[in-house]
Amino acid sequence: MAQESAEVVRCKLLPRSRPTRTVQERLALRYPWFLALWQRVLARLSPRSRLRQALLTRTLQNGLAAYDRGDIEIVLLAYDPDVEFIAPVAHGAQGTLGLAPIYRGREGYRELDADWRSAWGTLRVEPQELIDFGDRFLVIGQMIGRGRGSGVSISQDIAVLTTLNHAGRIIREQRYFDHGEALKAVGLAE
Repeated sequence: MAQESAEVVRCKLLPRSRPTRTVQERLALRYPWFLALWQRVLARLSPRSRLRQALLTRTLQNGLAAYDRGDIEIVLLAYDPDVEFIAPVAHGAQGTLGLAPIYRGREGYRELDADWRSAWGTLRVEPQELIDFGDRFLVIGQMIGRGRGSGVSISQDIAVLTTLNHAGRIIREQRYFDHGEALKAVGLAE
């Protein structure tokens, strides 16, 4: 993996809406080895590689589109079975949003997603920037939603720091509600 070079690559992201699964997603569901190959290729490429930037950007945009349409089975394909999800600091430990501080495994992701979406009638993430460190990447964006009961609209900063294992599978995901806090966590304080 590209960690030893400590390269950092930043690129802009645009939201992508996809009402149905892509060919790549259908292949990954039907042939898990296809996804494993895709992940290994991404993991071995340098963050400065144009191919990695293109593949990672496309994968992230498609993954966020799947999340936005509630296609959790597609989202879960990227995660290691022992993945760890960490809720935003101020909102864990049954804090403001009632989230547990840590969720583990794919079932933990299902629980986190159910907890996260329980208050929202609609919820989507609009990515703005990707910062690639090789073995980790940070996605910065906006979470936009409408309350299920209240109908109140929200627009909230969100950042997700994702850690990959040697095979390119996600093993840790930390969420932040403050872009500055997320940038500070990766050593890029503004």
